[in-house]
This record gives sequence, structure tokens and C-alpha cells, in this order.
Amino acid sequence: SGSAPGAGSSSGLTASLDVRGQEEEQRRKQEMLRHEEQLQRQRLLEQEREREREREHQRELETKRALEEQRQREEQQQRERLQRQRQQQQEQDRLHQQRQQELQREQELRQQQQQQQQQQQ
Repeated sequence: SGSAPGAGSSSGLTASLDVRGQEEEQRRKQEMLRHEEQLQRQRLLEQEREREREREHQRELETKRALEEQRQREEQQQRERLQRQRQQQQEQDRLHQQRQQELQREQELRQQQQQQQQQQQ
């Protein structure tokens, strides 16, 4: 009966080594899982940063495009304004010239009438 406890304790030692080995294996697996999750989070963060950079780039392009369209609209409006001003100026010139011609005709008519009156006298 003296050897039975010794045999038991030796198998107990093997069992505790086995448990320790399993715990170690479990810890390693958990560590690998944690590491894998960390890598996964880093990849997700990097993808999100990349998407944000792309969105920022798109916003910049949109802003540039909007500014360019606005600049073109303003240039077009400026050209139209200048065109209208030229047309108005031409119309004013034409009216002025027409009025001058009418005044000149009236003056000529008066002169003719005066000459006729003088001749009659």
C-alpha cells in the first residue's frame, strides 16, 4: 500500500503538467486571437482613413469644379453686361446723331425761310 500513493502522485504530476500545457496552449491561442483582432482593427482603421482621404479629395474636386463654374458664369455675365452697355451706347449715339440731323434740317429750313422772306421784301 506504500507504493500506491507514489504511483498516484506521479500520475497526478503528469495530469498537472498536462493541465499546465493546455493552459499555456490556451493562452497562446488567445494571444494570437488578440493579435489578429488588433491587426484587423488596424486594417479597418486604415481603410476608414483611406475612405476619408478619398472623400476629402472628392470634396476638394467638387469645390474646384464649383469655383470654376462660378468663375465661368461671372465671366459670361460680364461679357453680357459689356455687350448690353455697347448696344446702349450705340443706341444713344444713333439717337444723338438722329437728333443732330433733325436739328440741322430745322436750321436749314429756317435759313431757307429767312432767305425767302428777305427775297420777298
